Amino acid sequence: MKLHLLPLGITVEGSGADTVLSILAREGLEVASACGGRGTCGKCRFHILEGNAAPPTDAERRLLSGEELGRGIRLACQARPAGDLKVYLPATSLVRGQRLLIEGTWESPPLDPPVKMRRFEPWTPSPGSRVRSDLALLLPGEEGAGKKALKTDLEGLRELSASLRSGRREVGVVLRRGELLGTARPDAGALGAAVDLGTTKAALFVHDLATGKAVSSHGFANPQARYGEDIVTRMQCALEDKGKGRQLADLVRREIDRALSGMLSGTGYSCRDILEVVVVGNTAMHHLFLELPVEGLARSPYLPVTHLPLEVKARDLGLSLHPAAVVYLPPPVAGYVGSDHLAALCATRLAEREGPCLLLDIGTNTEVSLQVGGRVTCCSCASGPAFEGMGLSQGMRAGEGAVERVEVGSGGELEVRVIGDAPPAGICGSGILSALSALLKTGALEAGGRLRPEHPGVGDKDGEPAFWLVPPGEGGGSGLAVTQSDVREIQKAKGAVRTGVEVLLAEAGVSYSEVKEVLLAGAFGSYLDPLDALSIAMLPPFPLERIHQVGNAAGAGARSMLLCEDFRRGAEELAGSLEYLELSTYPSLALLFAASMYLTEEGVSRAKARLKA
Repeated sequence: MKLHLLPLGITVEGSGADTVLSILAREGLEVASACGGRGTCGKCRFHILEGNAAPPTDAERRLLSGEELGRGIRLACQARPAGDLKVYLPATSLVRGQRLLIEGTWESPPLDPPVKMRRFEPWTPSPGSRVRSDLALLLPGEEGAGKKALKTDLEGLRELSASLRSGRREVGVVLRRGELLGTARPDAGALGAAVDLGTTKAALFVHDLATGKAVSSHGFANPQARYGEDIVTRMQCALEDKGKGRQLADLVRREIDRALSGMLSGTGYSCRDILEVVVVGNTAMHHLFLELPVEGLARSPYLPVTHLPLEVKARDLGLSLHPAAVVYLPPPVAGYVGSDHLAALCATRLAEREGPCLLLDIGTNTEVSLQVGGRVTCCSCASGPAFEGMGLSQGMRAGEGAVERVEVGSGGELEVRVIGDAPPAGICGSGILSALSALLKTGALEAGGRLRPEHPGVGDKDGEPAFWLVPPGEGGGSGLAVTQSDVREIQKAKGAVRTGVEVLLAEAGVSYSEVKEVLLAGAFGSYLDPLDALSIAMLPPFPLERIHQVGNAAGAGARSMLLCEDFRRGAEELAGSLEYLELSTYPSLALLFAASMYLTEEGVSRAKARLKA
């Protein structure tokens, strides 16, 4: 049977034994599914235009109204086709097409990669010469040749003879810290790739290791999202079924392969020219990428399998690169502070800045570090997927049609700004923060997070209070609203971040006024308006001029680790000296979190005063 997909204009094959979500996933079409296909989040909605599906499941009856089911609205993770279907996938359900942050503030380090190419002109021995092997032919007169054991990659040694007998005028020999990796095209050189593997998105960078020159960069949505928007849900999948653990690893590895191939298309290079890869990510992503057990991360005291840096062969991970390519993974810091935050710390040189200073890498999982007198302490905040637009009634990732800004006009009316030349389809993370800031200004929203029913802009949506940013029928659409539940989701997310900052400052005895610099990293940290973060008390009342957005600092750190051995060693040393604070065991954490959920600085201060009393 066939599924005709609008507005994509494509047709895919499926069967009645599969859900629509699994059919689309096989075709590489990513659909939002925050719950990992369990039928609890309701994010994977689609509209059946023609054809029939199996009767609605109990999960669909819980999450969809009778009117919606009557109109053909279904959940992709639950619905199974009963024949050919023509369906409409709304922008709020599609993952692809989102705006991805790739670049960050980056200073190229001194060039000293672990992989180096040496070019040789092979010579042909005459009869009776004393050449003893192909290796001696390639490296005549090399000190120690034939006298000590050669450290080599076996695949690289196997290809040596073929390269020598290829008739080439020049042979490129690739060495990695004295180890023979094999041969490579001397005209192309050796390439390296840096990967910032995030829970929601990934950023890739390819560099020429001989010159340090950037060859290409690219971003993609993490395909593991079909198993859950957050890392906890994905780990649960891996714990419940080892086969799913393999699928989670394969999904992201295949996408990295596909992305690298596309990045190098037309450049004169190929994936076989890549000999070194650096991968950074949070600890759960690190484990899922390597297919390591995640039991230790799922239960207190949240211990990773390793706290050491790893070097593994790319071929052992199924990556289609040079046969001897090495993948370097910097050390995870703790169960919920990964090598991506370590990379960001190194890229921003937080430990060397004039402190006290803060670094916040904001995303599905937010890491916060405070540096005082060269001492760096970090913690992890479970901010959840709300900052990515997930978990909201009409949330979507930052892409075409997403509301990214809400402002109060001169007459008190709200003005909505949308990404791209498209009608509003949903609201992204930066948009919902902006909306809450605007609603506070108009009086529609109270400091405690309650939408005021008496306010003229507050109405009803699906039985709960809601502020209509775009009224139903305007522009021919069904409208766009911020519901009371949406406000609560953002309160929890921003409260988690504020709690992490408060705890680190309190433990170090540092006041708000003493903080000299606040660095905001990550996609959400780069797209949000710092004024919005201050106005809803997500951040303490730091002077605006002390807040700086640094983009993808984790990606910048990964690139530096790729190109410079000293930078890599510095990161490993920093990982050993970082102090980690486990928030879940902090005294009075629940009360502090409750105080941090207030949406005004006055509200937070009063609640904290009650806590101290």
